[in-house]
Amino acid sequence: MKYFGVSFCLYALVAMALAGVFAGDGLLLPGNALERYDLYVSNVNTTSFTSITTWREIGKDDAHSFLKKAKIDFRGRKIYQGDSVTENEMSSYEESIFYPGYYVYVSSFTNAAGKEIGIIGYKDVCAELWEKTLGLHSLTLPFGYLSDGQRIISISELIVNSNNYEVNSLDDNCIEISGSSQGFTFLVSLDVQKGYVPRKIFFKRVGLPKGIENYVSIDYFVDHFIEKNGVWFPRNFTCVTEYPGGTLPAVLPVGANVDSPEMEKMISETTTRIPKRTIEEKVEFSNVEFPSSFAEKDFKLHTSIPNGTPAYMQDALHIEHIWYDGKIVPKTNEVMLAIARGNHKFMPGPNEPRFWLMAIGIILIVVALGKKLYDIFYQRRGDS
Repeated sequence: MKYFGVSFCLYALVAMALAGVFAGDGLLLPGNALERYDLYVSNVNTTSFTSITTWREIGKDDAHSFLKKAKIDFRGRKIYQGDSVTENEMSSYEESIFYPGYYVYVSSFTNAAGKEIGIIGYKDVCAELWEKTLGLHSLTLPFGYLSDGQRIISISELIVNSNNYEVNSLDDNCIEISGSSQGFTFLVSLDVQKGYVPRKIFFKRVGLPKGIENYVSIDYFVDHFIEKNGVWFPRNFTCVTEYPGGTLPAVLPVGANVDSPEMEKMISETTTRIPKRTIEEKVEFSNVEFPSSFAEKDFKLHTSIPNGTPAYMQDALHIEHIWYDGKIVPKTNEVMLAIARGNHKFMPGPNEPRFWLMAIGIILIVVALGKKLYDIFYQRRGDS
């Protein structure tokens, strides 16, 4: 009886110890599932990669592909991305760089007529530009974020803000988190054996979305995984996105009388009707890395941009701007004269190495001239 009591106590202690380890139907959970998912996200939050995305509208035969190279620090809100597309004897390349206080977007198109370059920037780079210009769509999902066309949402925060999410084990390898939050119903399936990397992510809006680019639902699932330095990550994934359709508003002259027959005709002719559609994307990753951090010097444009190329500051369109030595600057007579003369860095700043080289050079010239004048002066005094 004595030994029975000791054995019972030991079994009880073991059961109590394992209560925080086992959950669901005997599934081994080393800690909270959401915390483990957060740990996975923190491991992939800074990344560089190359991806090929092939997308098509379901029900149509034609497909389109583009190549993306990117460096992203999601928490630090820094990104470089370059997209290459070649179709119908026309190639295009788009690059953008964003980090706090800086944004530039460059597009170049090459066809039979030659090459055209467009440049867009912002004089006042606000934090909201990060969400509006990221443009990754389904590529945010493997990194723990949902992009709904207007904002970037942390999937973990969305789940935590839910009042009624559930965690269930499907088998020994998979945990499923489901619920509703912030106008979405959601389901996230995590692979326990692969460090809680998501196998599947599904979001559906509750109610009709506002705006034709805001999707109704998005269904993401991983086809194959790769392991990089102990971190599991998708090698291939498929994403199916349903859009509601709608109309793009007509572009009318300022002060136009919308009730006039002419304007009614213009509205009818210029309003674009977008049908409801479902887009399938198939994405393949390569060259995936997870560095500890990026510096601003890691984000460089690769497009060769001639000095003097017109540029457009979206929040200062009333001022003409051009590209000059790696920057968007106001178009002034001084800048144009420097370009015409082939000069660069007509006004280098004190933080640039050339500034100090110029300063040292000027000082040496002044000292040399001073010494020469000194020698001449005393030589004349000696002769007299």
